[in-house]
Amino acid sequence: MKKPETNKIQSRLDNIVQNKNDHSVVEAYRTIRTNFIFAVSKKEKCNVVLFSSPLPRDGKSTTCVNLGVSLAQIGVKVLIIDCDMRKPRVHRFFKITNTPGLSNFLAGFNNLAEVLKKTEHENVSIIPSGIIPPNPAELLSGPAMTNLLSELETHFDYILIDAPPVNIVSDALLLSKICDGVILIVRQGVTPHPALAKSIKSLEMIDADILGLVLNEVNYDYGYMKYKYGKYYNRYGYSYRYGYGNDKK
Repeated sequence: MKKPETNKIQSRLDNIVQNKNDHSVVEAYRTIRTNFIFAVSKKEKCNVVLFSSPLPRDGKSTTCVNLGVSLAQIGVKVLIIDCDMRKPRVHRFFKITNTPGLSNFLAGFNNLAEVLKKTEHENVSIIPSGIIPPNPAELLSGPAMTNLLSELETHFDYILIDAPPVNIVSDALLLSKICDGVILIVRQGVTPHPALAKSIKSLEMIDADILGLVLNEVNYDYGYMKYKYGKYYNRYGYSYRYGYGNDKK
């Protein structure tokens, strides 16, 4: 018998938001999409955006994938790159094989055409993580990754990067240096405030541009129905008004 957490993870992997889904969930991602577009439009150049979280299981991959699909629904070309080479999941949302992928390309074993894969969703392409390498940080911080993003920017309106949690490994911090902005995903009632404060501080120390937060699994109880979906905060400073980072030790 599967454990409850395993069932929840599989449910997320099986649920890419489309118009036929629960109206509240669809509207939530439309709201996130609107705020995302507003946030990046204020920047001179901001089409490569990294998605991360303070800790695992905060919903970063789910949010990254569903926002990408939601953006594609308004006619823009979206590429989702799975840079979580330790626990890759993006390919599972689209039921696409994980290899060859990004690690294979960065290591020089495959060309771009072999790792860039179309999905069943119009205007959505992905580059899966590829075979799990022994040195993810070194691959992601090398010149090949920088050159790859520069080339891909000419073909896509938005490139969304799913990165590992900030507080667990250095990969997200290294990637944020070559991305135009960062969005942090936090999970209501699960992500500890000190963990969020630590991740924000780490990103600020390397001058990463934090575009905002998505508060995941927000509960709204309307008497008979309880909905769970994300809520977007346009600037990360807004979250401090709700106590993030201000916990007493």
